[in-house]
Amino acid sequence: MAMLRTATICAVLLSMADAAAAGDDACVRATIGTAPAPVAAYIRRRLTCLRYGGDEPIRRAQAHSPKTPAAIRALNCDRLDGDDAALRREFAHDRSALQALTRSERQLC
Repeated sequence: MAMLRTATICAVLLSMADAAAAGDDACVRATIGTAPAPVAAYIRRRLTCLRYGGDEPIRRAQAHSPKTPAAIRALNCDRLDGDDAALRREFAHDRSALQALTRSERQLC
């Protein structure tokens, strides 16, 4: 049962990612720019978390609460800062990636 639940969540997330990539509005496309795929995926995830959580960052307790929709919980919104730092280290020599990450801090598409 748990495996089926995990597979279902993964399928939902993949379909959300495909839909997000296809349906990005101009603001999201401008924020992502020419960033590499992992950075683009992170930015879409970040913007989704911000849309769900509003102005306040999603706290760990809220991110894993049963009241939070499963698709949002699966995004691990409480880990955005750590993931941002990891991407900045990984793409330290990629100007487009760093610029996109910086734009994503200011954009609330």
